[in-house]
Amino acid sequence: MNSELRDRLSWWNIRAKKEKDPWIRFVLYYMIFDAFITDGSNSGNDKKKLRWFLDNQNSLKDSLGGCWGTWLLPQVRGLKGMSPIYDMRPGSSRFIQITDENNLEQIFMSIYQIRCNLFHGSKDMMNTRDADLVYFGGEFLRNSIRWWLVSMV
Repeated sequence: MNSELRDRLSWWNIRAKKEKDPWIRFVLYYMIFDAFITDGSNSGNDKKKLRWFLDNQNSLKDSLGGCWGTWLLPQVRGLKGMSPIYDMRPGSSRFIQITDENNLEQIFMSIYQIRCNLFHGSKDMMNTRDADLVYFGGEFLRNSIRWWLVSMV
């Protein structure tokens, strides 16, 4: 990753830390994650970018072990307790289930599903379950990115 992109992601992180609304905070942290996986995968396709992240060694994934038990596990347990997370598109019966708290694929695919549902208008700010999913997903991303940025210094 070049220093210009790292600086931009750091700036977005500073902006996201100031945000009080968990919905907007989720979007900002997902934007950071997406920029990282777009750069690493050199792809514009969401599925390919996620596959690259999950299948290849990279600095973000490598840094997660340093904060797993203290910063990330509470959010993973929150997401696991709320799964399955359904694809909210009309006519879809797909869902993501977290069965293993250490399975990065299940966790990141759950966060991606939350992102898809939010970005495509299927999340309701007034729905407690939706709000909790966005909160836990956003906090997982926040803590992952925070630790990753600190570890890169």
